[in-house]
Amino acid sequence: MLNIIHIHQVLIYLHLFAFIFAISTIFNEDYKILKSRKIDLKEMKKTAMKVSISLIILWITGIILLAIRSGLELNIILENPKLMMKILVVTLLTLNGLLLHFYVFPHFKDPFKIKRIAVFICFLGTMSSTSWIYASLIGTAHIIAPIMSFQGYMALYFLFLIVSFIISMIIFYPLLIKLNHYSCDVLKYSLEIEIKQLIKIFKCKSKQIKIDRNVL
Repeated sequence: MLNIIHIHQVLIYLHLFAFIFAISTIFNEDYKILKSRKIDLKEMKKTAMKVSISLIILWITGIILLAIRSGLELNIILENPKLMMKILVVTLLTLNGLLLHFYVFPHFKDPFKIKRIAVFICFLGTMSSTSWIYASLIGTAHIIAPIMSFQGYMALYFLFLIVSFIISMIIFYPLLIKLNHYSCDVLKYSLEIEIKQLIKIFKCKSKQIKIDRNVL
């Protein structure tokens, strides 16, 4: 029979596995973009789906672990700055994922809209990467945890976020703009081909009409 200690340990492993899977998936996608200097929209959606599943597992295991350790008592949670920061980071990641799925991805259907929200896409990408990295730092910050306040955690998080956003604007923003121009060029090229085909068909029909008239 499994006792509470065994269940607790299994939950910790599941929680850790979901976290490692999510952060490795994000880093792998970032590496592909940096290596190819191209953004694959289909791959981005697949990555987002994998991360979303990991977040669901993190929420479920995290809440159960919290219930085991603190009984979900608000006073105990508020007295622990590290725990509060963990909950805040996961909440931000969840909101970030919802914005990606329901606001950003629908814009990808229209390549002309990508440029308009390119800065916002960079910000969401920055928040995602920064939050996952920061969550790993919080999880391993056993030595400094006793002397860190919630305000200290927040200040460090915003510092990471600002630096990451600057890097994202330098590296990823031009790729999004390039993606937009490329998509526009493809669309323009397709329209030009269709127009040429229509002109060709019109000319052929005109020739046939002339021939029919001569025969008559």
